[in-house]
Amino acid sequence: MSLNYDLPGEPGDTPSGQGAWDSDFITYPNGPNGYPRLMRPMEELKVRIRRGDYNEGFDSLLSDTYLLPGLCRDLQKTLAEIPESDPSYRGTLMVLGRVLYSQAEMNGDIEDLELSLQYLEQALNLTPAGHGGGATCLINLATAFGLRSQHTHQVADADKALHYGQQAINAVTDGESPRHFLVALGTILRHRYRITYQIADLQHGIRYLKAALETPQQNRGKHVDILNNLSNLYHELFKRTKCEADSDLAIEYGQAAVQLSTDDGHERAVILLNYALCLLSRFKTSLRVADIDMAIQNAQQALMSFSSAHAYYLVCLGGLGIMFKHRYFINHQSQDLDEAIRHEAAIEHSAFIEKSRFSRYYNRGVSFAAKYEITRKREDFLKSFRAFFEGFSSETENFDRLRCGYNTCLIATRVPSLGLNLAVEIVEEMLKIVPFFFQPTGSRNDIQEILNQLSGMASSFASVLFAANKPPVEVLQKLEDSRGIVISSVIDVRSDGIELREKHPALWMRFTQCRASLGAMNSNALKMDMERTYSTDVKRLEQLHKDWSDIKEKIRRNPGFERFLLSPTERELCELARIGPIVTLNTSHINSAAFLVTTSGIQSLSLPNLKLSEALHWVKIFAPYGNPHRRDAELCEDEEEEQLGSQRTPSEMHTGLLYLWTVAVKPVLQQLNLLNRVTTPTRLPQICWVGGGIMGLLPLHAAGDHASGSTENAISHVISSYAATFKSLQFVQNRPRISVSRSKQLLLLAAMPTTPGGHKPLQVQEEITAIEDSASKWALSTTLLRPSKANILDALKTCTIAHFACHGTADRVEPAKSGLLLGKETVEKLTIEDLDTISCHNAQIVYLSACSTAEVGKMNLADESVHLASSFQLSGFQHVIGTLWGVDDNAAVEIAKRFYENLPGSGEDSYVSPAKALHDAVVSFRNTEDNWKDCSKWASFIHLGC
Repeated sequence: MSLNYDLPGEPGDTPSGQGAWDSDFITYPNGPNGYPRLMRPMEELKVRIRRGDYNEGFDSLLSDTYLLPGLCRDLQKTLAEIPESDPSYRGTLMVLGRVLYSQAEMNGDIEDLELSLQYLEQALNLTPAGHGGGATCLINLATAFGLRSQHTHQVADADKALHYGQQAINAVTDGESPRHFLVALGTILRHRYRITYQIADLQHGIRYLKAALETPQQNRGKHVDILNNLSNLYHELFKRTKCEADSDLAIEYGQAAVQLSTDDGHERAVILLNYALCLLSRFKTSLRVADIDMAIQNAQQALMSFSSAHAYYLVCLGGLGIMFKHRYFINHQSQDLDEAIRHEAAIEHSAFIEKSRFSRYYNRGVSFAAKYEITRKREDFLKSFRAFFEGFSSETENFDRLRCGYNTCLIATRVPSLGLNLAVEIVEEMLKIVPFFFQPTGSRNDIQEILNQLSGMASSFASVLFAANKPPVEVLQKLEDSRGIVISSVIDVRSDGIELREKHPALWMRFTQCRASLGAMNSNALKMDMERTYSTDVKRLEQLHKDWSDIKEKIRRNPGFERFLLSPTERELCELARIGPIVTLNTSHINSAAFLVTTSGIQSLSLPNLKLSEALHWVKIFAPYGNPHRRDAELCEDEEEEQLGSQRTPSEMHTGLLYLWTVAVKPVLQQLNLLNRVTTPTRLPQICWVGGGIMGLLPLHAAGDHASGSTENAISHVISSYAATFKSLQFVQNRPRISVSRSKQLLLLAAMPTTPGGHKPLQVQEEITAIEDSASKWALSTTLLRPSKANILDALKTCTIAHFACHGTADRVEPAKSGLLLGKETVEKLTIEDLDTISCHNAQIVYLSACSTAEVGKMNLADESVHLASSFQLSGFQHVIGTLWGVDDNAAVEIAKRFYENLPGSGEDSYVSPAKALHDAVVSFRNTEDNWKDCSKWASFIHLGC
């Protein structure tokens, strides 16, 4: 069983319920029976209402679990006795609304929250314009809507909270401190981020909280609150960026909050728990035992301060259980394992509260699954399955449903008695949920963060449908719709709509205007602008995307345009195979299969010997390939370079390539009848490998045995090309073809013999000279030596062929920042984000003679194929030569020379496709001397296109 039992967020973020339980594991006294006398607190509230003081001094009352229900009853009774004309009526409404949302925050009761919103909205309607209490009423409404967004997981609620919060800031009167309002906005933006995954939410939230920290006349409690919230925001930011500085700030602010906190109740417990979770996150990266020890110590202190009725009680239990489990895997001490089981059992005994806003079902499923990993008892296994299934069937928010459904499918496909048909039904429903995750204001990086959370689901969806013997075309289309989300959105914006312009010029005009506005957003939809109102940017982007959806819908209502910008139909998929068969390989924990597309139809092929665990192993083996003369952007000393170059041996690569040939590539070629019996064929058929998933990270074109004289390899039988998705292949094929031998080409050569910042020099002069000589008869070449990024972006607008000889880097945190290193005085990186801003109408071929230009830097984004090579293709280049890993400098020179020599063709071959030109260049280099022995030198080069 290979279930993923770790929470996607922080362990313990989402408890499965609340309530006292009777066991010998963990105990906490529930406090006094009945409520304390409420006379003094109620009298205090009445005094505050009469004098219009609604901000400071409420914390002790609103954090007391036992006081709140009595306060609610007394306030409601008081409200019924006061005439609406009484000045205290509006104040009572405000305080009652605040008490109710505080109670809802603790008990998770949505009815309390809805009632709170009713009272607060009524109070706002009764507040005269310019009244001093208007800001307080607005911020209370903002906080309540922020809390509701956690229940509903709807961005509309978060946006209402943001809207009211910024109105509150604007309504602050002279002499009134904005501190309370700034803190509330920071918290609201953190909640909004958990829905949208828009990093700007965190950045703006930090901005508001730092402004609050600088406000004068802070009391100790409010200062602690700001520090705690800053810690939370930096913690979220660290989980997103993986930047050590963000983690250190989260811990620094959290530690300061703990040290300054004097309260022994729930408030301090929450601060201790938040600090513990920050330490746990850093431990996962650093593996420092001191971090996990300190995390456990603080979480234990927090647990002793929580009542079992508090919403965070189970957060603490779950977090402690996983902390002990992590420490066990470090020190292997049995007492830590016992503590992990003990805390998991505590969650098992807790009572479910159906109105809880937390992911109770998912967390319960994870807890039993983790317990099963320890005990291996079938009872725990089945309880895990039941919890996941109940979670998927419940009315919880979509992300939790998806996570529960995913785990349910993984279990159901492995245990026949649980039912494959159930798994199919769940997959069909899950496919309807996925589109709701992508907010209209999401930037490329924000969307990628969501996709990172959904990693592996597309492959599992396809595996379930394949196991159920669904038609191959149906499985393939579902797979296509579930991946390449970023690429699909870029294609939509870049599609030229020539036919639309001819038949419906007015629609085309609106389409192009809206597309231009979207393109102007660049890759970051929401940029930091300290002077602008954040909600203004949000609304502007929402409207822009609404306009884009509306115009596409109007276009599709016209005959002949029903499929405008939609994924290819079965007929269109088969038409794409006119140049050669197209193959998609899919592997998951469930099964592995190939989907084969030819002009005559679509078929599937089971690949029982292809295992996901083994494929992952070979991805890790191939990824670090490099040598002391590679063209990546790493900065290292000579000794480090030599060590890196010897990390993997040529024999390991040969073993991996032979594995790929045996379990996947050879069976596919046999099924397609493409295994050539001729020793030296003059013409080989072309095949296109459509990427996505783990198999899209492997060198399928080089699979096999490359010993001298062997034909048990892919390059002896087919010319391989790659494409990110079928939609991207269709986009490329629809561009006009131009033969380099029939017209003079404009060839741009960008050379970086040296790079600022200490990067190693490259042997590019020989490469550039050879290309200039080879292309002199058919191209007008322009060589830019150490060009700036601006120079390149300008030159790309007119060139037909571009060649880059430089260092390259694949960003493993934010793939959109992967790039080519340029510049004379300082490093200037040409990134994927930059390519999003240009459209190269004359472009034909780009040759990226650099490292890792076709490498997906982040494993969890394998379904997206986000890299430099695919981005150049989407910017307009029909053919792209890219690299899967670190490139040998000498090999880069030789293969580039031979590529340009092959490109024009000769004799009957007046035109040689770039795919064949690269194939022949690589084969020629492989067969020279003993280059076949070290496949890492030449197997990195691939062709993207058709």
